[in-house]
Amino acid sequence: METGSQRRVLTERSMPKSCNACSGFTLMELIIVVAIIGVIGVFAVPAFVSFVENNRIKTQSSEFLSSLALARIEAVKRSIPVVVCPGTTAGGCSGTQWEDGLIVFADANADGALDAGETPLAVLGTLAGGNELRGNTPLASRISFYPNGLVNELNGSATPGRFTLCLPDDANNRWDRSRIIWVSLVGRTRITNSKAAGRIVNDCL
Repeated sequence: METGSQRRVLTERSMPKSCNACSGFTLMELIIVVAIIGVIGVFAVPAFVSFVENNRIKTQSSEFLSSLALARIEAVKRSIPVVVCPGTTAGGCSGTQWEDGLIVFADANADGALDAGETPLAVLGTLAGGNELRGNTPLASRISFYPNGLVNELNGSATPGRFTLCLPDDANNRWDRSRIIWVSLVGRTRITNSKAAGRIVNDCL
C-alpha cells in the first residue's frame, strides 16, 4: 500500500520538467529564417521563371516546326497544295497573329482559304505565356506548300521566309531568348536563337 510520501515522489517524477529547448523559435531566430527565405527567393524565383519560359518557347517552336513539316509532307503525298495559316476551324484563315491559333488544311481548289469540305489536318490553339508568333512580309498571313515541296509565297521573293516566336515584352532578355523559324523556297526549315540571328526584332510588337 502506497504511503503519502510515495505518492508525492511518483507525482513529481511523472510531471514534465520545463525545458528551454522545447519552447520553439525565438523572435530573433524567426527573423533570421524569414530573411534567409527572402534572399533565396530573390535569386530562385527569376531563375525558375526563365526556366519555364525557355522550356515553353522551345516546345512551341518545335510544335510549329512539326506543323510546317506535316503540311509539306501532305502536299507531296496528296498532290495538292497544303496551307498553314493563322485562324480557327470555325473562322478559317484570319489576320497575321499566329499566336492566336493556326490551322493546316489541304487546299483542294488552291485558293488559299479554308472552304467547306476542306478538312483541317492539324490545329494548334493559342500560345501560352503571352508569346507572339509572327511571319515576315511573304509569310505574314499564310504559307502554302505545293506538291513539288516548294513554298508558293517565297517563289520569286527576294526576302527569305521566317517566323519569329517572341517572348512577352516584360520577359528578361526577351530578344536573346526568342526564336526564329527560317523557311527556304524548297520548304526546308530550321530554328535559330534570335540573338545568334542578329536580333531580328521587327516581326513582333
